[in-house]
Amino acid sequence: MQKMKWQTLIGVGAFLLAFGVFVPSVAYAQTTCNGALSGSFFNDIIVNGGACTLNGVTTTGSVLVSNGGTLTANGGTQISGSIQADGAGNITLNNVTVVGDVLLNNSQNVTVNAAATIGGLNVTNSGTITARGSISSLSSTGSGAVTINGATIASGVNVAQGTGNVR
Repeated sequence: MQKMKWQTLIGVGAFLLAFGVFVPSVAYAQTTCNGALSGSFFNDIIVNGGACTLNGVTTTGSVLVSNGGTLTANGGTQISGSIQADGAGNITLNNVTVVGDVLLNNSQNVTVNAAATIGGLNVTNSGTITARGSISSLSSTGSGAVTINGATIASGVNVAQGTGNVR
């Protein structure tokens, strides 16, 4: 009788797993940055109010910056996701690849230096934009001056209402 109960339990468990009825719960991990980071990460990197420097970081996730946090990315940093900044301080990208877009809203200044390659750069109600790297597209609405100096922009520049001078 005892053996039959175990066989039934094992059989039901195998059925549920085989047909995707039972999926174990896995929490999505995040890495908080307040200082310097290096190495590989398989999650999002969160910058909440502090200063974060990424040195040669590889992440399969995105970088999220808020509450006045600042981000400086150096040394061949590779970000498979995007950089999303809302209410952030300065964002500086040096020798960086961002597969996704860089999105700033209500943030300070953004600088994309010559060795940086990013998806789109979309800035809303933020400070100045300095673009020198390789950028898929650039869009600015209600932000400070836009300076494009030696940048390669693949699909155009859109500068809309309230944006400062374009140089």
